[in-house]
Amino acid sequence: MLFLTAFACYLQNDFEASLMYVALLENIPVCVEMKSKYNFLFGLALSKLGRHNEALKEIFKCLSEDVKNKSDSTSLALHYIAKEYEILCKKYRESSHKEDDKETSLYHSFQSCHLDALHH
Repeated sequence: MLFLTAFACYLQNDFEASLMYVALLENIPVCVEMKSKYNFLFGLALSKLGRHNEALKEIFKCLSEDVKNKSDSTSLALHYIAKEYEILCKKYRESSHKEDDKETSLYHSFQSCHLDALHH
């Protein structure tokens, strides 16, 4: 029921409420497939709120579970990961940092935040 409420909030563009309901689901034991769906919805809501690094981390968690379990939603997770990176790259290009700093920052962001999610 909580997942449906979180999804309904997302569809109504109430992303803060969606995050709140998904956070409530964290403490409820569920199957791996459902946990993957929570992470994915959490990532999508974070993205809509402009929290792209956090969104990527959640979507990478989803991808990691999907790969382990040979899920059908792996390609969907990859699509959203590519979309989030496109947004982040655009933000870095628009920032006033030097070119080398942008590439280094993006690399370190990817390495520290997102590769760890694939190992967990």
